[in-house]
Amino acid sequence: MAIVATDIEFHLSGAAGTPLTSIGGAIHATTIVDATVDNLFSQVSSAEAVAGLTEYRCFYVKNAHATLTLQNAATYILTDAAPTDQDTEIAIGSSPVNGVERTMVDSLTNPLIAAAWLVSNDYAVGDYVEPTVANGYLYEATADAGSSAATEPVWPTTLGATVVDSGITWTCRAKNTFQTLAGVANKLTIGDIPVGQWQAIWIKRVITAGAVAANATSAVIRVVGDTAA
Repeated sequence: MAIVATDIEFHLSGAAGTPLTSIGGAIHATTIVDATVDNLFSQVSSAEAVAGLTEYRCFYVKNAHATLTLQNAATYILTDAAPTDQDTEIAIGSSPVNGVERTMVDSLTNPLIAAAWLVSNDYAVGDYVEPTVANGYLYEATADAGSSAATEPVWPTTLGATVVDSGITWTCRAKNTFQTLAGVANKLTIGDIPVGQWQAIWIKRVITAGAVAANATSAVIRVVGDTAA
């Protein structure tokens, strides 16, 4: 039987499995409750509206079909019902399909950038860096047996490729950007999602300083793809 809408699940990220803590980490068993107020972002206080606020959330798109791969998967903003002083943007996560997205320190930190690589620095597995001269990729520490070298490595530019940096092994990850435009013409390509696997997606919510009060604003995120019969 072909893949249908109910076979595509949207899961929170992180160990706690709550919307407020859905800022990366492993996929959680808890799914997002569709068409429900505060199902991913919390309400904006008057102080936040006055000052302005940019927040991020991470969720996973999972192919829950029993036998079929979701082919040529893509995601896009179908509708964004927020007022003009609010904005919703989406991006594909840096982790590969069936991977674990990095956990951010808080919901205010941009998940699609990283600090520049440092000489002789003690990194931990899961840390991300960018080259001192940005090349359009991020690099995840996937093995740690010491510190970085005194000389910057030659960074690979093939996703999943690795480079040994003294005691650190870096793996090349995608450095994606947020899409602000709605509509299928502006979809972001995920690729194939095999049976039982997933892809991380980030949502960015921007509240412009001085935003006026609004009630139950929402955005609709859609995932599309091809399926065998």
